[in-house]
Amino acid sequence: MKPKVFFIKNRLVDYTTPWFKEINKSIDLTLVYTQDKRNEKIDDLKIIYLTHFKLFNKFSISFSLIKKLLSEKYDILVSSDPHTFETIASFLISKIRGKKYLLWNETFEWPRSFKSRFISPFVNYVIRNSDATMAVGIKSKEYLIKRKAKKVFMTPYASLSFPAKNNVFNVPKNKQIVLYFGRLVRYKGLDYLIKAFAKLEKDRNDVFLLIGSNGGPFEQDIKKLISNLEIKNYKFVNPKTDEEKGSLYKIADVFVLPSTFRDYDADCWGLVLNEAMALEKPVISTDATGSAYDLIKEGINGYMIQQKNSEELYQALNKILSDRKLKERMGKESKKIIGKNFTYEKMAQGFVDAVDYITSS
Repeated sequence: MKPKVFFIKNRLVDYTTPWFKEINKSIDLTLVYTQDKRNEKIDDLKIIYLTHFKLFNKFSISFSLIKKLLSEKYDILVSSDPHTFETIASFLISKIRGKKYLLWNETFEWPRSFKSRFISPFVNYVIRNSDATMAVGIKSKEYLIKRKAKKVFMTPYASLSFPAKNNVFNVPKNKQIVLYFGRLVRYKGLDYLIKAFAKLEKDRNDVFLLIGSNGGPFEQDIKKLISNLEIKNYKFVNPKTDEEKGSLYKIADVFVLPSTFRDYDADCWGLVLNEAMALEKPVISTDATGSAYDLIKEGINGYMIQQKNSEELYQALNKILSDRKLKERMGKESKKIIGKNFTYEKMAQGFVDAVDYITSS
């Protein structure tokens, strides 16, 4: 009989659906979402949507989760993000009911807010006393080991693949495209990419900055910086469909995720790196990006640079864009890396192995 597993998360996101469907082949999986208002149904998956409220307009709490976990039948509870109410509550309830508990972890070390530092002792206790833990990459595994996790299984992050058409965004065909794709928030570090690109544009006449985004609170600051630096070759676009996203990556010559540690936030992973690599792109990211440690092989498919370092970013960009053969070789290596190690099958196998381990121990 398949073990019955409740996986508690805050919201449904599209890129997890293939993973959950793969897991569901071996495990009786129920997804429990505590902050999702869409109530979307997905074929072949059991989903429970619960209510929550904001305490002091800051802390999300779901009392319906407590009620559900105290009354429902399951063998194993799984939660993600150790710094949440859902994780601490589900861990305590699993111990009260004598059920097995698994923690799936994406996070790693970076400067934390007062709230996160305040609950740090609880986080450490949950990690040490989980029956097993799962990590998405090198940095998240280090985070668990530092807190004395009993057993860590790897679930290497996979991403959706997108169909692509040629140049649907009408960017210049005689330019090399430097692509950023993500929200316009401070910690993403787009301002450092813009400073690097300003220098690149002055040194060469064959570059173009393409910014893919649906906006964000940092948008006006970004546009003001572009204006102040007198950047000429750039364009903002907002890809909405999978085909448009794929086309965005396809026309790029190099993809950059310039994340930083700011506002007590960081990129736990950064799936846009997976997506760009799957479409054969060289990639550049920073030491503030979780996935950079797993996905970037230095000088092979791209470069990992120091966060908040525009000069180092400029040098990496110039190196790739000055050597067509290097650029093409890096793109091919990117696709190999994704295809070999970062698939939904491998991601699901880590989860299944963790469940098998705790049910047999």
